[in-house]
Amino acid sequence: MSTSDRVKFVMTINTLIHLGAGPCQELEAHLALDPKRLILVEADPRQAEKLTALIQDDDHVSVRNLAIAATSGSVTFHRYNLPDAGSLHQATRLQALFPGLRFQQTLTMEAQDPCAFVDSLELNPDAEHLLIVDLPGEELAVLQALHEGSRLHGFRHLQLHCGHEPLYASGEGAGAILDWLSGQGFDVVACDESRDPDRPCWTLRLNPLKLDCLRFQERIQTLELDKHALVEARDEQARLAAERQQQIETLTAEKDALAKSKATLTTARDEQMKLAAESQQRIEALTAEKDAFAKDKAALTTACDEQARLAAERQQRLEELTAEKDALAKNEAAFTIARDEQAKLAAERQQRIEALSAEKAALAQEKTALASARDEQAKLAVNAKAEAEKQAKLAAERADQLAQRDEAYSALRRDNALALRIQMLRESDLRDLQQRYAEVIEKKDKQEILLKQLTERLTLASSYLNQLEHHSNGNARTPEELTERTAKDTEFAPSLEPQQPSQSQAGCSEWPLGKLP
Repeated sequence: MSTSDRVKFVMTINTLIHLGAGPCQELEAHLALDPKRLILVEADPRQAEKLTALIQDDDHVSVRNLAIAATSGSVTFHRYNLPDAGSLHQATRLQALFPGLRFQQTLTMEAQDPCAFVDSLELNPDAEHLLIVDLPGEELAVLQALHEGSRLHGFRHLQLHCGHEPLYASGEGAGAILDWLSGQGFDVVACDESRDPDRPCWTLRLNPLKLDCLRFQERIQTLELDKHALVEARDEQARLAAERQQQIETLTAEKDALAKSKATLTTARDEQMKLAAESQQRIEALTAEKDAFAKDKAALTTACDEQARLAAERQQRLEELTAEKDALAKNEAAFTIARDEQAKLAAERQQRIEALSAEKAALAQEKTALASARDEQAKLAVNAKAEAEKQAKLAAERADQLAQRDEAYSALRRDNALALRIQMLRESDLRDLQQRYAEVIEKKDKQEILLKQLTERLTLASSYLNQLEHHSNGNARTPEELTERTAKDTEFAPSLEPQQPSQSQAGCSEWPLGKLP
């Protein structure tokens, strides 16, 4: 089967890209498709030069001497004596099929990734393009790179040159590659083994309906994951709401306990203020008594000092009199004549002395009484001072207690304010969580409705896919069977409009393989 026979369903090929063209024995078949652009890509400079010489007169045909690999960078090209055997990988199992295969040399070159190469061509996304992959050992890696770069589905037609078994190092067999392409929405429409049965050419076509089904399945899986995540988020929010409600109840109980403690402390504070006022009155009374005692003490001290001064003067006078008496006794002989007179004088003086002695005794008694009074006043002053110091100490202790209670009351007020703010924040968080929970539930309901609609559409799409598969296997149905099948599919998808029977009949009889209705 020639290339033109394999793609005879294509009306017009806009761009035909042949990766790994080699000697390009299919050149005439490529030209028979009359593409607007034919791009031959070959890594071997010798083969690229030969291809350039073949197509030098065709303006719409170009040859690119370029190595294509899954990732760009330096690569090694292995050249063999067979022109089609050259590859970026060693031909590990090809020797068994071609005993005469001989390795010639390796070439180091820079490879370009397929996405960058396709972007450089600026392909029309609405046109028909054909990609031929003839890269031994690198087929699957290049196709996967195109898929990851969202470039694979830009080609509605593919041709894959690949052995049934891996013939090159790091390569995959045709079965694995075709299975992977089937998962990407491509259907195998032909297999050409005429040129090489061990390494045939597979022709594939993009099935948009199958691709839509795959996308719907991925969307359903994504929605299921989103639904599961939403359910978990809802449960988590419910758990958080319960925990916060419990915290609010705990804080409310603590708040009530603090209110009771505040009332008790307020009562104790009032009692202490009353005691402090009474103590202050007692201190003021004691201070007044202390000042009175101080004044009395000062007056007594002044009187004692005055009595002591008088006693000293009288003692001095007695000493003077004694001295005079001694002088008179010594001069008694000299004054015998005047003895009588002096005796009289002495008697007077004796009277005076006795009076002074009596006065002295009275002063001594008065001094003793004053000393006793002074000692009593001093004792009273010491006791009053001790009592005042005791009362001052008691007042200081009560003042400290009042300061501590005032500080505790201030801390309690701050704690109450902090508890109120925390309660307000938690109530705000609770309202926010309730609102977010309602939004999550609403979003979940909308997604369940969308999932139901997608399921109904997938049911109808699956029925059309079964019709197409039966048609491709040669089991075409009569118009009556198609009409009956459409009616059954409509029963499973009541929300969608059923197709017209005439359109379904015409589509099954005239549409080419792989086209959408």
